[in-house]
Amino acid sequence: MTGMNNQNNAEFDADGFRRALGQYGTGVTVVTTSHDGIDYGLTSNSFASVSLSPPLILWSIKKNSQSYRAFMECGHFTVHVLARSQSAISGRFAKSGGDKFAGLDMTRGLGGAPVLPGSVAIFECSAASRYDGGDHTIILGKVERFSRFDRQALLFSQGQYATADQATFMSALPFSGDTTGSGSAVGHHTLATALRLAYGALLDRLRVARTEVRMTHPQAAIVNALLQKPNLTVSEVAARLGFGLNSSELEFDSLIEEGLVARGSDGRMALTDLGTERTHRLRERASEIEAAALHGFAPQEIDLLRRMLDQLIRN
Repeated sequence: MTGMNNQNNAEFDADGFRRALGQYGTGVTVVTTSHDGIDYGLTSNSFASVSLSPPLILWSIKKNSQSYRAFMECGHFTVHVLARSQSAISGRFAKSGGDKFAGLDMTRGLGGAPVLPGSVAIFECSAASRYDGGDHTIILGKVERFSRFDRQALLFSQGQYATADQATFMSALPFSGDTTGSGSAVGHHTLATALRLAYGALLDRLRVARTEVRMTHPQAAIVNALLQKPNLTVSEVAARLGFGLNSSELEFDSLIEEGLVARGSDGRMALTDLGTERTHRLRERASEIEAAALHGFAPQEIDLLRRMLDQLIRN
């Protein structure tokens, strides 16, 4: 095992602990309430079921959250389990400040709590109990009414969004080792599945490049984003990449500690010379790996594949 932390040490590795917790994949929720005529909402992945009889759920909120007082005093709140198409909603409600509900087509639920459309499931709850949980408070809710919808759920693991089909398609679908003739493995799959299989194969090889430059997948995405467009805030990068705000802050802290990213007085981020050099090295290795994966294809075939994928994305 690597990266083990000895809890007997004088200093507990808080960042390492957060990273270890991030290995556990969860769903993503947005919790809303209305208090003193003002709407509040935040993104949370601490949601969990507690009891069927009576129907109870729980989630937790940071004590320094701007919404803390509202959720401590409200009588009702609504938990939305987000769908795969709602990563932008997750990013919006993960930010602090601003009118998070602006432009949203919402209705009102129990206690006047905002109800957002498009979720996988919605739980309208009365606040049952609240418990101290260190730097968080655990909120227990009694489910008064709920609804569920036939949609793919949005998942979150290791600092990035995913969906259930991405996690299961490799083991759920039959796969033939024969890649020629009518027994072709690709021939048995839809185009979407073939694209996922190809993406998974390339992703496995690209992990080698990231390991060589000592970067995680989120860190590699962040430095590439900053190379393309420097002087972004953490929230702007999180929104561009579809990452959670908390995980992005943690990755940025690590990149700053390693001297790859510098934070300006205005809170905007830019690559250092070392960060720029390492990002270029990562890109060069990624290009080499891609070239190796495409070995045997004619240049015209590669160009056609790129144009087809570009068109597919635009469509």
